[in-house]
Amino acid sequence: MKRGSALLYILVAVLVLAALALPISLLHYMNVQRYRTELARMQARYLAEAGVFRAIAENGANPNAWFAVSVDGQALGRYRYLSPQSTGSGTRYVGEGETSGGPLSYGVQLSWRVAATVSGGEIVAWEENP
Repeated sequence: MKRGSALLYILVAVLVLAALALPISLLHYMNVQRYRTELARMQARYLAEAGVFRAIAENGANPNAWFAVSVDGQALGRYRYLSPQSTGSGTRYVGEGETSGGPLSYGVQLSWRVAATVSGGEIVAWEENP
């Protein structure tokens, strides 16, 4: 009977450890997913900013044309800028970027927008995800 009791205690201990490991694994997975999403958001924001600065440099000459970005031959994403808009405080440029969902963004595909209002050659206003 002692041998059966020892096996039962071992089985219970293994089940308790497995029950404790499952939430830890789940929390780790959720943390990794949050990291991947945040990284993709930062990449999409970077691409959108590239669109705004390209629009300012080109004075809005090529709106809605997508420009691809790759790193070491792997696609990071693409960006574009929309047609410039005249506002009371200057010219508003909107850039849009999106990640490709490839290995550099850990499979997360995400888009982001930024807008800059330029007056007299200086950025006077900046908007995130307008």
